[in-house]
Parts: sequence; C-alpha cells; structure tokens
Amino acid sequence: LNVVEMPSDLEPRFLGNDKVSSKKVYEWLGLSEGQEIYLYQAPRLRQRLLDAYRRDGFHWVDVRELVRDEGAGGVADVVFEIREGP
Repeated sequence: LNVVEMPSDLEPRFLGNDKVSSKKVYEWLGLSEGQEIYLYQAPRLRQRLLDAYRRDGFHWVDVRELVRDEGAGGVADVVFEIREGP
C-alpha cells in the first residue's frame, strides 16, 4: 500500500487586496489566518473570493490562483492574485 501525502500550503497568500482587509478575505473564505489549505481547494476558494467581492460591490474583480507544486513532501505554494477593479 502506497500512501502519498496531498500537496498543501501551510499559509496561502493574497496579493492585491487593497480595499478589502486580509482579515475580511479570510472571513469570506471561512479560513483562519495561517490555516493550511490543500491544492485541490484552490479553485473553490478562488470562486468564493469572486462571489464575495461581487456581493460587496466589486463587479469588475478578477482573481487568479498561482500554484507552485514542489512535488515530493506535499509542499506547495498558493498565491491568490486579486485585481479589485474600480
């Protein structure tokens, strides 16, 4: 039986959230600051961010997920690049 650890990021990062605090972003995502996420969760978290921003009046928001999988050891880096728009 081979067991392979799922790649995760111990602390996802958010770039470009100038008008919305990081605390609010974590709240929208249902995460606590510094909470580990798995790579498979990144697309769903991206969609949650888009929905929350649009509910808050940022209709032109764009969010990209930048994922770097380091391979062995299950370590990855997830960065959400946010363009809030007007």
